Amino acid sequence: MKYSKTKIVFFAFIGVFFLLLAFLFMFYLSVTDTENVKIEGYVYDKMTNKPIESAKILIENYRYEDNNGNSNYDEYLGLDKISVCTDKNGFYETKFDKSAYVVIEIHKNGYKTTMENGEYSSKNMDFKTDLEKNDYSINR
Repeated sequence: MKYSKTKIVFFAFIGVFFLLLAFLFMFYLSVTDTENVKIEGYVYDKMTNKPIESAKILIENYRYEDNNGNSNYDEYLGLDKISVCTDKNGFYETKFDKSAYVVIEIHKNGYKTTMENGEYSSKNMDFKTDLEKNDYSINR
């Protein structure tokens, strides 16, 4: 079957239009806050692979929406900072009503402070972090 140039151009235009529409939809989804985000993780000693109890977890939760309901999808307007501690199994968890981007920093005496690379939020975020002992605490 032979198509005319007009039909080929028309179908190419329609294809490009739908690709652009899909791109815009994906962009919109990537710049909205995710609701009901659960963050959990485990912290272990890098050398022994044993859980670390009472490690301090600092979580910075960035949101596109501020506390008054204003939104700007070019920058983060809202910021929540919380601190939790690991239990005897090295486990921690928390929840946020809304989140766009999360940064996690982990502190424990005798260990190097460790940061998890920031991640765009999803409904369930799981982390496993291995802490390395400070150089001055290894041989003591």
